[in-house]
Amino acid sequence: MFRRGVVPLMAMIWSYAVLALLLKSPQLTREAKQESADLKDPTSLANAILERAPGFSSVAVGETALTPTEVLAWRVILQSPQADATFKRLLVSASVAGQLYALTGLRLTDHAYYQQAVKRMRMSGGSVRTTRGCIVSTEHVADLVREIDDGTWTREFLAGRMFPMFVSVR
Repeated sequence: MFRRGVVPLMAMIWSYAVLALLLKSPQLTREAKQESADLKDPTSLANAILERAPGFSSVAVGETALTPTEVLAWRVILQSPQADATFKRLLVSASVAGQLYALTGLRLTDHAYYQQAVKRMRMSGGSVRTTRGCIVSTEHVADLVREIDDGTWTREFLAGRMFPMFVSVR
């Protein structure tokens, strides 16, 4: 019937044909161009980073004390004209870690809204992966919210260096 080499060859041709049709689809091309254009804006890119943040990190992590991408994204959003709206949107749509970054930003941009969000997040429970310096662990969201409320995280993100966690600033 078929020789051994014909079936794999036909399967490969079929795969390439389907791939070519998908790539030529005007709807997919339009969506890809829109997403590419959106991510050229630094605030949109920062929003995308915080929306998918895998963990909540201090300003200096690892042996070389590098600033994590999420903290840099937080700073980009804070300096943007739409910082308040972006942090509020992240509080609803982001991962738990992204919501903690948003809460930290809202502490500066809209304190009344922040107070309501703190109450909700304390009650939400759960835990999140954290990185403080070289220490990676899992911490309760309520404990992190308490530290955000003390001003520890906000001050650290703004200063660009780690502070002892027992010092609090309001």
